[in-house]
Amino acid sequence: MNAILLDLLAFGSVLSGILVITSRNPVISVLFLISTFVNVACYLILLGINFIGQLPKAYLYCKV
Repeated sequence: MNAILLDLLAFGSVLSGILVITSRNPVISVLFLISTFVNVACYLILLGINFIGQLPKAYLYCKV
């Protein structure tokens, strides 16, 4: 179960990264970029690297 979820998060982050580059609308591109950050953070948390995985979330909360 954990391996399948890791694969889905990896695929989602790669797909979001591709959509960041190919998107013509800058607002949509930023939304895909945020999605990439969240996918990578969840991926790192599932791997057990909690401190590094929570850094992007802390950065997003501090910017608001």
